[in-house]
Amino acid sequence: MAAQKVQQRTAGGIAYTLTRRRVRNINLRVRADGSVAASAAPRVSVMKVDAFVASKADWVRSAQARVAARREQEAAQ
Repeated sequence: MAAQKVQQRTAGGIAYTLTRRRVRNINLRVRADGSVAASAAPRVSVMKVDAFVASKADWVRSAQARVAARREQEAAQ
């Protein structure tokens, strides 16, 4: 398996990690620690990935808020 290329990027005010993988679509996820990760095929331009992340900025912020609330609730217990 080839090594994956990883980049730190920012788009639409969202800092994220871009990983190049063999995937069909651009995948976007908010991890349990609130960090944002995107994966895309090597043939997808960085500009296209940035535009996708920027278009999903509202969703990312709400997902990060849910993650923070969940962590806060777990810490209170």
